[in-house]
Amino acid sequence: MTTLLTLSQIASTSAERAGKAQVFSDLHKDALGFRPRDRACLFTSVEDFDQTWEYLLKELDAANAAEAAAEKMAIARFQERVELTTSIVINATKADAIRLMVDADGLLDDFRAGDLDYIDYHWGLPYGHLRAFLGA
Repeated sequence: MTTLLTLSQIASTSAERAGKAQVFSDLHKDALGFRPRDRACLFTSVEDFDQTWEYLLKELDAANAAEAAAEKMAIARFQERVELTTSIVINATKADAIRLMVDADGLLDDFRAGDLDYIDYHWGLPYGHLRAFLGA
Protein backbone atom coordinates (compact mmCIF):
# COMPACT_ATOMS: atom_id res chain seq x y z
CA MET A 1 0.00 0.00 0.00
CA THR A 2 1.37 3.40 -1.00
CA THR A 3 1.73 5.96 1.75
CA LEU A 4 0.21 9.26 0.75
CA LEU A 5 1.58 12.58 1.96
CA THR A 6 -0.64 15.40 3.18
CA LEU A 7 0.01 19.07 2.57
CA SER A 8 1.30 19.37 6.15
CA GLN A 9 3.82 16.62 5.48
CA ILE A 10 4.83 18.22 2.19
CA ALA A 11 5.23 21.58 3.96
CA SER A 12 7.67 20.06 6.43
CA THR A 13 10.12 19.09 3.66
CA SER A 14 11.34 22.63 2.85
CA ALA A 15 10.56 26.29 3.41
CA GLU A 16 9.70 26.69 -0.28
CA ARG A 17 7.22 23.82 -0.19
CA ALA A 18 5.79 25.15 3.06
CA GLY A 19 4.90 28.39 1.28
CA LYS A 20 3.46 26.54 -1.68
CA ALA A 21 1.43 24.25 0.60
CA GLN A 22 -0.12 27.31 2.27
CA VAL A 23 -1.48 28.64 -1.02
CA PHE A 24 -2.11 25.32 -2.76
CA SER A 25 -5.89 25.53 -2.34
CA ASP A 26 -5.96 29.10 -3.69
CA LEU A 27 -3.84 28.15 -6.70
CA HIS A 28 -6.06 25.13 -7.36
CA LYS A 29 -9.17 27.36 -7.21
CA ASP A 30 -7.70 30.00 -9.51
CA ALA A 31 -6.38 27.46 -12.00
CA LEU A 32 -9.26 24.98 -12.14
CA GLY A 33 -12.21 26.96 -10.78
CA PHE A 34 -12.83 24.95 -7.61
CA ARG A 35 -11.12 24.17 -4.34
CA PRO A 36 -9.48 20.76 -4.08
CA ARG A 37 -11.22 17.99 -2.16
CA ASP A 38 -9.41 15.76 0.31
CA ARG A 39 -7.99 13.37 -2.30
CA ALA A 40 -6.52 16.21 -4.35
CA CYS A 41 -4.42 17.22 -1.35
CA LEU A 42 -2.74 13.83 -1.00
CA PHE A 43 0.48 13.10 -2.85
CA THR A 44 2.55 9.98 -3.47
CA SER A 45 5.81 11.94 -3.03
CA VAL A 46 7.22 15.44 -2.85
CA GLU A 47 7.95 15.10 -6.57
CA ASP A 48 4.26 14.36 -7.15
CA PHE A 49 3.43 17.58 -5.29
CA ASP A 50 6.00 19.51 -7.36
CA GLN A 51 4.52 18.12 -10.60
CA THR A 52 1.00 18.99 -9.47
CA TRP A 53 2.17 22.50 -8.58
CA GLU A 54 3.73 22.99 -12.04
CA TYR A 55 0.57 21.63 -13.71
CA LEU A 56 -1.57 24.10 -11.74
CA LEU A 57 0.70 26.99 -12.72
CA LYS A 58 0.30 26.07 -16.41
CA GLU A 59 -3.46 25.78 -15.97
CA LEU A 60 -3.52 29.17 -14.24
CA ASP A 61 -1.66 30.73 -17.17
CA ALA A 62 -4.18 29.19 -19.57
CA ALA A 63 -7.13 30.35 -17.45
CA ASN A 64 -5.73 33.88 -17.30
CA ALA A 65 -5.19 33.95 -21.06
CA ALA A 66 -8.75 32.71 -21.68
CA GLU A 67 -10.15 35.32 -19.28
CA ALA A 68 -8.16 38.09 -20.97
CA ALA A 69 -9.42 37.00 -24.41
CA ALA A 70 -13.02 36.86 -23.17
CA GLU A 71 -12.73 40.33 -21.64
CA LYS A 72 -11.25 41.68 -24.88
CA MET A 73 -14.21 40.27 -26.81
CA ALA A 74 -16.65 41.67 -24.24
CA ILE A 75 -15.10 45.13 -24.54
CA ALA A 76 -15.42 44.99 -28.33
CA ARG A 77 -19.09 43.89 -28.09
CA PHE A 78 -19.75 46.64 -25.54
CA GLN A 79 -18.17 49.33 -27.73
CA GLU A 80 -20.09 48.12 -30.79
CA ARG A 81 -23.32 48.17 -28.82
CA VAL A 82 -22.68 51.70 -27.55
CA GLU A 83 -21.85 52.90 -31.07
CA LEU A 84 -24.94 51.23 -32.51
CA THR A 85 -27.19 52.73 -29.83
CA THR A 86 -25.79 56.24 -30.29
CA SER A 87 -26.22 55.95 -34.06
CA ILE A 88 -29.86 54.82 -33.78
CA VAL A 89 -31.06 57.19 -31.06
CA ILE A 90 -30.98 60.81 -32.23
CA ASN A 91 -28.67 63.05 -30.14
CA ALA A 92 -27.86 60.21 -27.75
CA THR A 93 -24.63 60.49 -25.82
CA LYS A 94 -22.60 57.51 -24.71
CA ALA A 95 -24.06 57.94 -21.22
CA ASP A 96 -27.56 57.87 -22.74
CA ALA A 97 -26.64 54.70 -24.62
CA ILE A 98 -25.47 53.06 -21.40
CA ARG A 99 -28.75 53.93 -19.65
CA LEU A 100 -30.71 52.44 -22.55
CA MET A 101 -28.54 49.32 -22.57
CA VAL A 102 -28.86 48.67 -18.85
CA ASP A 103 -32.61 49.21 -19.07
CA ALA A 104 -32.87 46.77 -21.99
CA ASP A 105 -30.89 44.18 -20.00
CA GLY A 106 -33.01 44.61 -16.86
CA LEU A 107 -30.17 46.22 -14.97
CA LEU A 108 -31.61 49.70 -14.48
CA ASP A 109 -32.05 49.25 -10.71
CA ASP A 110 -28.40 48.21 -10.41
CA PHE A 111 -27.36 51.21 -12.49
CA ARG A 112 -29.44 53.62 -10.38
CA ALA A 113 -27.94 52.09 -7.23
CA GLY A 114 -24.47 52.73 -8.66
CA ASP A 115 -23.60 49.04 -8.84
CA LEU A 116 -21.49 49.39 -11.96
CA ASP A 117 -19.25 46.47 -10.95
CA TYR A 118 -22.22 44.10 -11.20
CA ILE A 119 -23.03 45.46 -14.66
CA ASP A 120 -19.38 44.93 -15.64
CA TYR A 121 -19.70 41.34 -14.42
CA HIS A 122 -23.02 40.81 -16.21
CA TRP A 123 -21.58 42.05 -19.50
CA GLY A 124 -18.27 40.19 -19.04
CA LEU A 125 -16.27 43.40 -18.81
CA PRO A 126 -13.25 43.80 -16.55
CA TYR A 127 -14.15 45.32 -13.19
CA GLY A 128 -14.08 49.10 -13.31
CA HIS A 129 -14.50 49.30 -17.09
CA LEU A 130 -17.96 50.88 -17.08
CA ARG A 131 -16.98 53.31 -14.30
CA ALA A 132 -13.94 54.40 -16.30
CA PHE A 133 -15.99 54.59 -19.51
CA LEU A 134 -18.52 56.89 -17.86
CA GLY A 135 -15.84 58.86 -16.03
CA ALA A 136 -17.61 58.12 -12.74
